[in-house]
Amino acid sequence: PESRYAADAKYRVGECSYYLNDFKTATVELETYLADHEGHNLNSWARLLLGESWNRLQQFPKAEAVLKPLLAGPPPANILADSSYAMALSLEGQNKIEEAVQLHEQVADMKSDNFSHKSLFRIAGLYFQNGDYVQAGTMFDRVATDFPDKPLAGPAALQSGVARYRLKQ
Repeated sequence: PESRYAADAKYRVGECSYYLNDFKTATVELETYLADHEGHNLNSWARLLLGESWNRLQQFPKAEAVLKPLLAGPPPANILADSSYAMALSLEGQNKIEEAVQLHEQVADMKSDNFSHKSLFRIAGLYFQNGDYVQAGTMFDRVATDFPDKPLAGPAALQSGVARYRLKQ
């Protein structure tokens, strides 16, 4: 039976599946929730988790399609960095590198405690993969110096050294 808590409960089932890393089930549950409860107060979170689930399943076009409406209008401020980062990953997965880098740069500029350093690290990695070791080294250095307490600081310092080695510096 539909109670006033049904929408919340349906969202929570999808959310739990996501946090249990059961992304296939999460996509089904979150899609059902979104279809059945348009306009509900947790829709933005459901879209974010659905997009991230599609990314984890390497269904990048589906992730982009779900996340795009979040970024088309002003998303809730508390998930702006999350949704932008997830969209950048979906663009990377589709080899839309220039768009991904632009979005990662926006995330880095947001000064998000959870995502700015990750976006800088992703940008550096993309430069490195492309053979632009100067830019890669610079970006890896930014991660290591601007975010010294983050888990990516050590790998960033190492990768900066590898980039410089490739440049024979």
